[in-house]
Amino acid sequence: MIGHIKGVMRLTIIALLTDEFNMLSGGETFVHVVYQMRKMNLEPYGPKGGHIIDPCFQEVDVATGRPVFRWCGLDYLELWETIMFPHIPGQTNYSEPIGGDTSSTGPWDFAHINGVDKISHGPSAGDFLISCRHHDTIYKIAGPNTLSGSKPGTILWRFGGEGAVHKDFAMTSNFTFSRQHHISFLGYEDNSTTSRLKVSLFDNGWELRNKAGFAGRASSGQVYMLDEEAMEAELLHEYVQPNELLAIAQGGMHVTPSGNAIIGWGTIPELSEFAEDGELLFHMRFNDAKARNYRAYKFPWVGRPKDGPKVLAYAKSCGGDTSSSKNETSSLMAYVSWNGATEVSAWRFHVSTSSAHGPWIPAGTFARSGFETKVNLTATLFSNFAQSAPFVSVEALDAHGVVLGSAETATWVPKPGMVMLRNQCGEEGCELEGFKYPVEMSCGGACGGSLVPAWVALVVLVVGLECLAWFALRAFEVVVRRSGDGLPLPVFVRGKEDNDVSRMSRPGFKRNKSGWERTGKVDKLLRASGHEV
Repeated sequence: MIGHIKGVMRLTIIALLTDEFNMLSGGETFVHVVYQMRKMNLEPYGPKGGHIIDPCFQEVDVATGRPVFRWCGLDYLELWETIMFPHIPGQTNYSEPIGGDTSSTGPWDFAHINGVDKISHGPSAGDFLISCRHHDTIYKIAGPNTLSGSKPGTILWRFGGEGAVHKDFAMTSNFTFSRQHHISFLGYEDNSTTSRLKVSLFDNGWELRNKAGFAGRASSGQVYMLDEEAMEAELLHEYVQPNELLAIAQGGMHVTPSGNAIIGWGTIPELSEFAEDGELLFHMRFNDAKARNYRAYKFPWVGRPKDGPKVLAYAKSCGGDTSSSKNETSSLMAYVSWNGATEVSAWRFHVSTSSAHGPWIPAGTFARSGFETKVNLTATLFSNFAQSAPFVSVEALDAHGVVLGSAETATWVPKPGMVMLRNQCGEEGCELEGFKYPVEMSCGGACGGSLVPAWVALVVLVVGLECLAWFALRAFEVVVRRSGDGLPLPVFVRGKEDNDVSRMSRPGFKRNKSGWERTGKVDKLLRASGHEV
């Protein structure tokens, strides 16, 4: 299936990089725009041997990669319907197009399809809605299985905006649109079989900005009810960002099942979410001022990161710790999060006094609370036991109790010698700006019995020092015995053999004019090893 899609993309790559790619029928088909350049006589609007862009769209079957329906504008649209006339020297009644080469030898983008949607149900099921930016018009096109009785491809009606030549619908109020984008089918009124069709679009409003009656107009998201019998258009909702953003081009509006409106502001790199009643719920902007937000959508999604959850266990002091001014125990706190995991409902904790691999003792299950969940494990354990639990593990659970991931950690405790740090750490953590809990100090045994008891560590240290002294003495004896003149072998300062004696030194000796002279320190060592001096 992927191979078929890639094949379509290779054939129509210019289309997929432009204005529309819309999945339909639950993913069985998709619709996209195809721009084809044709050579034709453009008189009286352009040169006789001019070039024009034929705006087409096609619906493609995903399984086979074959088009199931194709429609091209030059077969149905008249050139005089445009509001974007090509530039002719000396002619004054032309507008500067937003897209396309407008020179006398370049292609004329007279319609510019920038949105296509398919009516999925109701009396017009199977028909298409298309947005032609350079006509200020929304068209309804008979699909291959149209219920209208018309021939597939026929223009069934025109919903015209400010500059439209044809306006089949009368506006019930003083509202209109211009240079619009992203037409979407929202359904029929009350999901019945009536002729009242609900649609949404993004109104750039560019041409209305300085017109009488529309002073200060901004771009907006709009929802209309189109009565196909009375041929009247009623504006149900209009969503304007408080800063009255004006997008010269691009933009889109997505209506969620709850009725909220998600709006991408096109050439203005910002995004907004509105409640159905117009309340602004969310607004963001991109850091890059040159960014574009052609379309914005909001859908439920499931995040399952490849890495696991992160957990930190903390205690200010340990049970029986007398290093603080008050011989008191502290809470065993745990902080857990899992960036990107959307299915986590609760966290199940265990503690261990033995190792990071258990055995584990249950310490309670806690509901997830925000990005990071903070838990006081002391409340679910015997106080003394909690204070001697150097290891903590956690499991992420979904709503059905299924384990999604796990993590383990050693309890971090400020060492008794860290007086300044301990004084600035509270019962729930160290609230120091820029402070990070050092991994090397997560000793996993700071609370209660340590991994290596103190007396064992002391014995190992003493024995190690004694062994080191013995080996040093034996090495000195070997050096003395191997030296032919009773002097220790030379030690090379540069770490390599060198016949130049001036570059060598002998431990415990000093050089004079006649040779080498022992120091008192060497005599003392020789006597201690049983040698005559």
